[in-house]
Amino acid sequence: MAEYRRSEGRVYIPESDIKRYNARTAELLSLYLNLTPDAITPDMVTEMAEACGFDNSRAYAEILAVMCGLDTVGADRALFRNYFIPMTKELSPETFESDPYYQNIRFDSRKKGRWELKTMKLAPCEAFIRNDFCVTEHGEMIPQLGFFMREFSYPAILEGGREWMTLLPNETVTTLPAVARARGNVLTYGVGLGYFTYMCHRKPEVESVTVIELSEDAAELFRTEILPQFEHPEK
Repeated sequence: MAEYRRSEGRVYIPESDIKRYNARTAELLSLYLNLTPDAITPDMVTEMAEACGFDNSRAYAEILAVMCGLDTVGADRALFRNYFIPMTKELSPETFESDPYYQNIRFDSRKKGRWELKTMKLAPCEAFIRNDFCVTEHGEMIPQLGFFMREFSYPAILEGGREWMTLLPNETVTTLPAVARARGNVLTYGVGLGYFTYMCHRKPEVESVTVIELSEDAAELFRTEILPQFEHPEK
């Protein structure tokens, strides 16, 4: 279950309007993430936070709402308070950089057919999805938006130049519950960057991990660039 950050001064929204608010929030956030995810800068966040006495998360939410064209104290007050404030959160990059995969797996850019392993970067304050939607008791479907105050590097695998899997917070946060349940002989579909496979194989209670991958090129990149770095590749 995604974390729900309750906003102060929640505004009542009639049950009949919840779906409309859900759809509008998703549309606004999708446009922002696809068109201008790095439009907000650390200087903007710091200036807003210092001027208004906000923490960075609230300052970011205020700036994001303005960029999305919201009237935060007027017609869009409910949308801002019920969705934008609780969905936006500053994350610590060190939390994710301490992940065992980040600590132990390294690779240079490599290509095999249409597939490519590479390291990509988020700009400081670039927005990204940090977790699955959170559904409140009122039926509000709140996206989970994150940002770092500094640059963040992350591994990625691309097919034909398009991102197929990236090891951003959303990927790790949503994968780890499945890793926690893994034991015995584990079966998984699709190798990607091998994150699930790597995290499972480190567990003493996991005897083996079998990966089914349709692309021979993707499998070959994993076998040659990532698997040799596993602590127990024999699994």
